[in-house]
Amino acid sequence: MISIESRKAFRAAPFLAVLSALVFALPVFAEPVGRVLALSGAAQVQSAAGGLRPLAQGAVVERGDTLMTGVDGNLQVRFVDDALLMVRPNSRIRVDDYRAEGSTLHSVLSLIAGGIRTLTGRIGKARRDAYVLNTPTATIGVRGTDYELRWCQGDCPAGSADGLYLGVTGGGIVARNDAGEFDLKTHEYGLIRNKQAALEKLDCPPEALTGVACVAGGGTPPDAEPPVAESKDEYRVGEDREPNGLKSPLSRGTSCGSQSDFGCR
Repeated sequence: MISIESRKAFRAAPFLAVLSALVFALPVFAEPVGRVLALSGAAQVQSAAGGLRPLAQGAVVERGDTLMTGVDGNLQVRFVDDALLMVRPNSRIRVDDYRAEGSTLHSVLSLIAGGIRTLTGRIGKARRDAYVLNTPTATIGVRGTDYELRWCQGDCPAGSADGLYLGVTGGGIVARNDAGEFDLKTHEYGLIRNKQAALEKLDCPPEALTGVACVAGGGTPPDAEPPVAESKDEYRVGEDREPNGLKSPLSRGTSCGSQSDFGCR
């Protein structure tokens, strides 16, 4: 004969099974990894679970989020390791993974559309092998870097070929795809047309990145203003020039000094 205690346990089993399933079904990605420093125009975020929410200055960015900007949107995010990410208009970038907890350092982002500029933080400087940025044509690794990417698919300035444009302001990056491994150093620019194509070095900053027409043979356009002096690694809202004086459609982020709580405003 089955005891009263056994019958109670039997009746409770389905409930416990459902409860266990719900616990294990909870999103594992939803963990704060950064904060919005500055925002202009339209921008929103899609969570790992698929829900959409608007973005505002000070909003938290979570692991698994996809950041999306509209036609007039510019977005700047500071991550927990002090990395700075600036997102162009009409762009989408997903935070696949981001961990900066003690000795656990890991950063994986995926550029889905549009373009970004980023200044790497503690992860990119201390554990270069732990930093990955995926794009439609190549996987990007860093060597303590300030660099810019733009994925063009018929939506870049007239005359710009489709593909991934790359530019390095400081440090260096390595791009890997089916064609091999390619390095870009400070003030070097390139184009990767597809996953099977090698990187093509460009003579000067491409218009797809700067918004200013490139002069054949390198150098800045004859009517360009003189270069603007900059202090190292200082990023402030409203500054919109590269070290070579060319204008960039990306504004610079707020300087957070040595803060690491991604709470700077």
